[in-house]
Amino acid sequence: SVKELVKKTKECTHQITLQILNDSVKELVKKTKECTHQITLQILNDSVKELVKNVCSKADVKVDYDVNQKKVILTSNYKSVTKVRNQIMKGIKSLEFPYPPEWKLPQKILYQKVKLSLESTEAQNVIKKFQETLPQTTVLKVQRIQNKPLYQKYCFMKQRLLEKGNATEMYLFNEMLVKNSKQIYKGQAESFELKLSTEGYFG
Repeated sequence: SVKELVKKTKECTHQITLQILNDSVKELVKKTKECTHQITLQILNDSVKELVKNVCSKADVKVDYDVNQKKVILTSNYKSVTKVRNQIMKGIKSLEFPYPPEWKLPQKILYQKVKLSLESTEAQNVIKKFQETLPQTTVLKVQRIQNKPLYQKYCFMKQRLLEKGNATEMYLFNEMLVKNSKQIYKGQAESFELKLSTEGYFG
């Protein structure tokens, strides 16, 4: 009994001699052999883990997590892993990305402006970034724009870039006339508009 158990569980290698070994056969082997796939996510919270658990349990796919790197690791045959990966990414799109912890919530309206203390860490970070290219300027006021639809769109696009392996974030500053500023912080599109910039000052 013990020998039979060991025989069934230990790793083994088997060779198959085929009459033909063309691309179709190779593709079949690829789809049936075990493979591992990693998904890098922007967030890996309880809601995402519950989604992954439900999808993987229905497809007999083993799942592990690299919490530090925000990665989901799927192991099964190629066909199952591919199917589950697509289901996970589709499910994540329906989840609402969590808002930054410094935001004042709940927020019933779609957007609002929040004045920051110039001594706060958040304001100081913005001022420091701004003065890297304009060191002689004096910042008089910093406001946080809490635009919920725009933030969700930003997170979704960032997730798509993470899937491709690169989601480098940069600070960009858009100078404009005061009368145009509302079109930036109220907008639900990209809200970084060259046409609204004062001539000669963009970025």
